[in-house]
Amino acid sequence: MARIEDLVGLVDDLSLRRELESAAAELKRQRRFGLAFEEHIPETTALLNFPVRADATVQRRDDTTGKDAYRVLDVQGDMVAIGSGTGDPRSCSIEEQ
Repeated sequence: MARIEDLVGLVDDLSLRRELESAAAELKRQRRFGLAFEEHIPETTALLNFPVRADATVQRRDDTTGKDAYRVLDVQGDMVAIGSGTGDPRSCSIEEQ
C-alpha cells in the first residue's frame, strides 16, 4: 500500500488525488492479514462408529450433503435429544443420527 500512496502523491490534480487517497484508505480498511487467510465452508466427516455424547454435532445418516447439523442436548440410553437452533428440540434414536 505504501507504493500506491507514493504514486498518489505524484498526482497533480488535487481533486483526483483526494479521491485516490480516499479509495486507498478504503482498501486498507478492508484488507485482511494472515499467511493463508481464506473464507471457506466448514468441512465435515462422517464418523459412523463414534459414540454419541452431549454437545456433539451430528447429522442424519440419510443427509449426505451435511447441510443440516444438530447439537446433541442429552443422551438417554439409545435415545438422544437434538436441537438445530432453529426450532424446538426433538428426540430420536441414535440409529437415526
